[in-house]
Amino acid sequence: MNRPLHSYRIWHSPRVGSSLLCQLLIDTQVAGNPGEYFTLHGENSFAEKYKAKNYEAFRKVFWKLASGGKQILGVKSGAHHTHDQTFYKELFAWKGLPTDSDPEILLSDLLPNCKHIILVRNNKIRQAVSWWKAIQDQTWHLLPKQSYAKSSEFYSDKYDFNAIKHLYQEAMWRDTAAQDYLDQHGQTALTIAYEDLIAHPKIVLKRVLNYLEIDFDLQQITTFHYQQTANAINEDWVQRFREEFQQEVGHKIW
Repeated sequence: MNRPLHSYRIWHSPRVGSSLLCQLLIDTQVAGNPGEYFTLHGENSFAEKYKAKNYEAFRKVFWKLASGGKQILGVKSGAHHTHDQTFYKELFAWKGLPTDSDPEILLSDLLPNCKHIILVRNNKIRQAVSWWKAIQDQTWHLLPKQSYAKSSEFYSDKYDFNAIKHLYQEAMWRDTAAQDYLDQHGQTALTIAYEDLIAHPKIVLKRVLNYLEIDFDLQQITTFHYQQTANAINEDWVQRFREEFQQEVGHKIW
């Protein structure tokens, strides 16, 4: 596979609409094939995941998958130090580099002429509740016309203030870590809010394509692959957590 001309990296944390945005970009058929290529999903190593024996073999497979044969490739990844180090350490070892090397040594090669997109969710409480609920029922996505497999009784004992508080804090940490990485390396990003993406997916897609300097007729996008997973359970937990958290901090804002 020849070296792609351009690339982009979508920074995200769970429950910010990254799957929707990536699918929209894939559906254009001109923006590559963005996915979680820097994350292990049950594999023991990236050598196993990509059936690669060295860095060059990994890069060849990665470029092919992430570009879909186009001249631009996309990758989505979360700012998570522990997970990121697993990826960097294996590739550093392939290249004979110290484990504390700057990741940009790798990324500037893997992601040519890279532009960055940060997906955030402004309402972190709703993000944390959605995250915890998905952990409980394992419903991370809902396809069109698909409904929840779990009944309302399933959730009766699943609310957990401390768990939601932990995820609320982790969501903020991940957003901060992504921005800090870009700041440290003198890079800028287009920031997209989940709330805007859900309300106006085509308008947001156009913003992203303009940022990536890709021409595309939005009329070709006629369907969406995912529907929102929030329901009455989410709303109940959001309001419950909102009240309990403000009692804990000692003053009321929302």
